[in-house]
Amino acid sequence: MAHNNAVLLWKVCNIFVWLALALSLMYLTHYKNITMLIGLILMYPVTDMASAGWIATYINYLWSLTAGCISVIALDKMYYDKKIYFPEAVMYLLLELFATNFETFGVMYVCILLWYIGNLWYEKKIRFKKVCFWILQMVVALGNVIFALTCPGNFIRKQEEVGRWMKDFAQWTVVDKLVMGVNTTMHSLFDGNLVFAVFLFVLLINCFFYKKSDIKIRTVGMIPVVFLLSRTILKPIIAIYFPLYNWIFDVNDKVNSMNYNKACMYFPFALYMIMSVAIVWILLNTMMNLRTGIKFVVLFASALLTRVAMGFSPTLYASKNRTFIFVEFTIIFLIVCIYSENEQKITDNKKVYGVLKCLFICIVGISVLGNLVSINA
Repeated sequence: MAHNNAVLLWKVCNIFVWLALALSLMYLTHYKNITMLIGLILMYPVTDMASAGWIATYINYLWSLTAGCISVIALDKMYYDKKIYFPEAVMYLLLELFATNFETFGVMYVCILLWYIGNLWYEKKIRFKKVCFWILQMVVALGNVIFALTCPGNFIRKQEEVGRWMKDFAQWTVVDKLVMGVNTTMHSLFDGNLVFAVFLFVLLINCFFYKKSDIKIRTVGMIPVVFLLSRTILKPIIAIYFPLYNWIFDVNDKVNSMNYNKACMYFPFALYMIMSVAIVWILLNTMMNLRTGIKFVVLFASALLTRVAMGFSPTLYASKNRTFIFVEFTIIFLIVCIYSENEQKITDNKKVYGVLKCLFICIVGISVLGNLVSINA
């Protein structure tokens, strides 16, 4: 009976957490394209939260994400010189304390704080109260990260996980861990992440509407999309005519003394880095101004870092797709912001807008149906 009541309480709390996440993202996107935002949230594959038990995974991942998003609202309010009352400030700090207790999100939050103070300084918005609150937030985030790296409990847990999940982890070099972190992250994003696919197509659309006469921008915008198609829709065709191409990406191994002289072992990492550079270049060169582009790059890079860091953990493969939640919801935020940059130009072209709207509705509908089927299964 007590167990059933606890599960019911968690279900009720979880509903409010989802609502809080949606509302905080609405606030951070300044209530632009709310329908698109809700649709993108509905596209998230919720069964990723079942990989370590529904309750534990939701609390560790989704609740941390929601608490982090709400705490970022404080930064948004300070930037626009909005008043933050004392109880409100305490709430933001407590939520940040909970969110950054998840060490990879703590690293992401530190990156955001560093960019934020730099941006305030550049725009000459530095104020005493803002700096004081920023210092408090930095102390909380850094404190959690340092605690996670140094506490004995995590060291003991890591040793147990090495024996359980990855017995050769101790032999991996720093470069091995970094390469495996990058490769597994980008492999999952390009080979089967719907939110990331939408992100790349939104970037491409942005390239076409930003400067219609700029061939260079359009060409760079097509590079990640073409690679995405080669790993998804065109993959069966490529498997017939170029089987080595698929094999190279499906091999899940690190460079060692037996294969270091084979070029194919370095090909995926090199190509993934090219794709990453292309995405960063697009973000920097197709936004309203360079500062906006830098903000998006910081968010994208710091979100990727939360997953790439898994290469330094023996649970790299055991953690499965739930570790992508911070990447995916950062991308959802970026999609709404990037679309808003050229919304007027897109809506003015009624044919293109109509096609994009229908496609988006279909994708969201299929995603919701897929989620319902997966949960019931």
